[in-house]
Amino acid sequence: MKLPRVVYWNNQPTPYLTARLNAVVAQGKVDVQGWFDVEREPDRSWDFEPSEWDFPATVLPRARIGLCRFPLPSADLLIKPIDILITPMDRVTGAAAALVGRAIANRVASRTLPVAETWNGKRLRSEVAYRFLYRSIDGAKTSGEQAAEMAERYGLPRSRIWNVTQAVDLDLYGSATRIEKSEVAEFRREHAMHGCTFIYVGRLAKGKGVNFLIDAFRDLTNRGVDASLVVLGNGEDEDAIRAQVGAMGNVTFVGFVQPLALPPWYAAADVLVFPTLGDSNGLVVEEAMAAGLPVISTENAGDIRTRVLEGETGFVVPAFDVHALSDKMGVLALDEELRREMGIQAIESARRFSVDNYASDFAEFVEGLLSQPPRSNPCASAARVAGQALLYAARPT
Repeated sequence: MKLPRVVYWNNQPTPYLTARLNAVVAQGKVDVQGWFDVEREPDRSWDFEPSEWDFPATVLPRARIGLCRFPLPSADLLIKPIDILITPMDRVTGAAAALVGRAIANRVASRTLPVAETWNGKRLRSEVAYRFLYRSIDGAKTSGEQAAEMAERYGLPRSRIWNVTQAVDLDLYGSATRIEKSEVAEFRREHAMHGCTFIYVGRLAKGKGVNFLIDAFRDLTNRGVDASLVVLGNGEDEDAIRAQVGAMGNVTFVGFVQPLALPPWYAAADVLVFPTLGDSNGLVVEEAMAAGLPVISTENAGDIRTRVLEGETGFVVPAFDVHALSDKMGVLALDEELRREMGIQAIESARRFSVDNYASDFAEFVEGLLSQPPRSNPCASAARVAGQALLYAARPT
């Protein structure tokens, strides 16, 4: 039986996406291929290891259209028919990909996550683009109810929306729970961790709320609580965040850590704090839960209240609220038994975020989308014409 051919067109090959597509290939129900705008965006530090991918993939050539350069498929990529083209539409090149997809694929779908509007706000241009694009595409795979509501609000019928598990490599992050206690103790001594150790993993950027975490941690230690804070990551605001820490001696900056090297850090920590001001998801939450850590997150991370169960696997606090963050950090810092119980619940709760579940959901999404007729409306027709025009106007550079 011929498998449906699906092209996943993403901005870059992230470790999360490549692990998921490997799982799709292993399940054997979909013929999936990856198209990427770039190998790695400038603000990312992930290793790029195509030899570990089980699916064919290519970084698209750039073509000049007027004064702009867009990643567009070359003629050899269009020889075989494409049943479904999937792309996120939350960036200019993603919107262009949706238009091109309308011209070259039988179906076009969006990978939809909740839009992080906290610090950017709604922009008229984006609102108009979303209302056009969601009326032109055939379906969406979403991360949860918040994302589904967004797609529906912009004009995609609910019957064309499928929830697909936001997965992480549970085997990798779960290995943190299997590290010997003696090794964990030595790791903590080596990195000067003491008391309750809070860990942050992510970019050091304004929107991630790390400055609020630093203030909350200072408030916690000023109350005499024995605690440490370990910060893993890099980013454009690292210098400002280091300056904010100043002479505090119980904060350690580690820099970027590749995913394969993360388990010992999770094993040595006691609580993950995710202070984001507006994330569409934030998969470090699932990573930490799989590693057996309770999580404190702000409410501005996509569908977070269905991911962190209040009082069971962690706490959810308002963004921008230093006192609320410090209060929940204090609750966990002073109650080792509560941390242990929440960590056990976190492991159990994280089981649903497996790449196998992603592959099963993905196959159901593909089957369901192909059972629906392509959209036929003025927006879909206009998108097809726009996509054809982009391809016609492209000039390789």
